[in-house]
Amino acid sequence: RNVLIKPYVIAGAQEFRLDPTTTDTDTQQDIGVDVKWAVNPNVTLDVTVNTDFAQVEADNVQLDLTRFNLFFPEKREFFLERAGLFEFGDSRQTETFFSRRIGITNDILGGARVVGQFDRYSVGALTIQTAENKDLGIDAANNTVLRGRADLQGRTTVGGIFTNLEQGDFSNRAFGADVRKRFLGNSEISAWYSRVEDSRPDLSDAAGSIRLDIRRADYGFGGSYKNVGKRYNPALGFVRRRDMVSYAGFLSYSPQVNGDLVRSYSVNTYASLINGQDGGKQSSSYGLRANVRIRTNDRLDVRIDNNFERLDRSFFIRPDAEILAGDYRATSISGSFRTDNSKLFSTSGGYAWSQYFGGTRENWEGGFGLRTGKYLNMEMGISHNRFDLPIDNGRFEATTISSNINMAWSRDLFAKALIQYDNFSGDIQANIRIDWIHSPGADLFLVFNTNYN
Repeated sequence: RNVLIKPYVIAGAQEFRLDPTTTDTDTQQDIGVDVKWAVNPNVTLDVTVNTDFAQVEADNVQLDLTRFNLFFPEKREFFLERAGLFEFGDSRQTETFFSRRIGITNDILGGARVVGQFDRYSVGALTIQTAENKDLGIDAANNTVLRGRADLQGRTTVGGIFTNLEQGDFSNRAFGADVRKRFLGNSEISAWYSRVEDSRPDLSDAAGSIRLDIRRADYGFGGSYKNVGKRYNPALGFVRRRDMVSYAGFLSYSPQVNGDLVRSYSVNTYASLINGQDGGKQSSSYGLRANVRIRTNDRLDVRIDNNFERLDRSFFIRPDAEILAGDYRATSISGSFRTDNSKLFSTSGGYAWSQYFGGTRENWEGGFGLRTGKYLNMEMGISHNRFDLPIDNGRFEATTISSNINMAWSRDLFAKALIQYDNFSGDIQANIRIDWIHSPGADLFLVFNTNYN
């Protein structure tokens, strides 16, 4: 009764249409198993063998219109469970452990995760072995993470993390510690520090951050300091920006009105400065944001930002459009609205105009949602950008369209479809999944993916 065994079997086929008269086909078949064992009320062990994620929802299309890495959130069930325990660092910015690093270029042979809760102490360990990828010339690897956290008196939490990647002659280890102190209701001060030791000495470095966040009923203020080394590169982490020393502060006023029309409003202002490790200025920004929520739970937002960006070297915003090195100042103005998405029909929209690397950028967004209760939920959105930059091939447009449909025929039969288009690739992509829950813990998935250019 305390062991759940979930074997899987998969069979499928793929067809590639290379041109109107030529096609190529491929078949696949595989087996594997997941096991969950509740060792005792406080400890759970998960084991996976020959893991497969064919039923996982596809990623949302993103267009890379900056010089920084894109962030794709984790969607695989095995890694999502108890993911909060393994979080360390600044989410989506500087994460010492980011599970999407595992099993993307190499198939997962197997692994295990154990988590335990002992009074005020939480511990977790994860180890995954990936196979060699001969096509890409990537060695097999072992990925290990250890995480501990303790809730002390005075609403204080302290913790530590260790990550290790062993891949052929290459190794990368990260050590870290974090602390969080909560006080005055929702206020808190938090800090973390992480050090990477790489088998290549020139890639060993450190990063850390401290943040103060004061939250009262009607107002809030705070600030942060962050330092990321030029060579900070945790192999099992995600780092959006290196070689930086960041200072930031914010101030907000958010009274509860409860009037006949307006329920609440807020005004927020912020400022930030980013220097390089050499002390040279890289970026700065400051701005103002105001939003209003009316009695019907609809929202209106207005935002004004001023930014400075110094490029030490050029980068390509498109394969044929190069943003040159230099100093760039920009002002942006945007407004948006969203109606209550819990109603039968909801809609949203927005417009933004900004200066962009010496030129201009305009963005239009719109969407609608249909929610009929437990049987049908649908959302559709479009984002259209128009760029006019003073460079070769600097006038172009970027458009993404997405539709997300969730249907429930009964308590046991569900369907979900994610249909997307972007004009950069010219692809129309569809990810359609049907899930029949034969009995609790036993599923039959039918997954259909198509990509048409």
